[in-house]
Amino acid sequence: MSVKQYGIAAAQLLKGISKPYPVQSHESDLSCAPFFIISSGRSGSTLLRAIISQHPTVCVPPESHILGQITRRFKLCYRFLPWDYVVRLVISEFQVQSPGFGFWQLDLFKFYPIALKLPKEQRSLAKLIDIFYMYYMQEKKPVATRWGDKSIRNAFFLDLIDEVYPNARYIHLIRDGRDVSVSLVAADTTPVKDVEVAAKYWLRSVTQGRLFGAKLDNTRYLEVFYEDLVGKPESVVKRIYNFLDLDFSSEAFQFRKNLDSLGDAHREIHKNLKNPINENSIGKWRKKLDDEEQQVVQNQLRDKLIELNYSVD
Repeated sequence: MSVKQYGIAAAQLLKGISKPYPVQSHESDLSCAPFFIISSGRSGSTLLRAIISQHPTVCVPPESHILGQITRRFKLCYRFLPWDYVVRLVISEFQVQSPGFGFWQLDLFKFYPIALKLPKEQRSLAKLIDIFYMYYMQEKKPVATRWGDKSIRNAFFLDLIDEVYPNARYIHLIRDGRDVSVSLVAADTTPVKDVEVAAKYWLRSVTQGRLFGAKLDNTRYLEVFYEDLVGKPESVVKRIYNFLDLDFSSEAFQFRKNLDSLGDAHREIHKNLKNPINENSIGKWRKKLDDEEQQVVQNQLRDKLIELNYSVD
């Protein structure tokens, strides 16, 4: 197709809509104010997801990784297209671009009519994503009324996500970058095989998350440390539930009975979910890294580790 033909096709597509669809929706048009668990990979976010998902009103799907990417593309081009194109393009991002979408196990043919019939005055990116997560809730946990998202890539797109959901809340889960580096290299789901590369990733993720959090007040951003979560779980989880306006009960720690409901907990990478919460993984970098690797990683992360009150040799 020539450039001219592309231009004609684009003009035909744009015909029929008077203005681009908005990114945001009015708060009253959405099912809830969502929340986002942000972290670097291998920081315990799946454990936290399992604990929060024990609350009957909450549903957190497997990772999608693509909300930031969808928002960027919607702002650049999708929003200018007819609504049926918008729906198909946004949902295809989940189907095609999301590495973990297979774990959602959704029949999307039933969802498209719901999205296509959305009243014109409610059509926005925020509403489309909202009804998509609601559809997941209705299929997997019908009693739930509130959705959250746990995707490690979100840490690099927080400003974009917050543009879509300006009333969202964020739980930033932080783990010692030295332990994260070791765990990332050991995981068979990541191409990272060098602890220095893994350490750089952790540093970038944590830095981005904290810079974003510094712009929010404590009603919207909560920082939690993995070491506290596994060391004194009840007090930490009570704080998280309070932050999310959820009633706490000891059922939060019965998540091992419901692992199948998470959709992806059977993966080898999440095998520790089958065990009681413990501190066995704290400080494992000392055993897994030789002296030279320990020195390299600590030098690389020293300033951030100190900033986060981790002890450094």
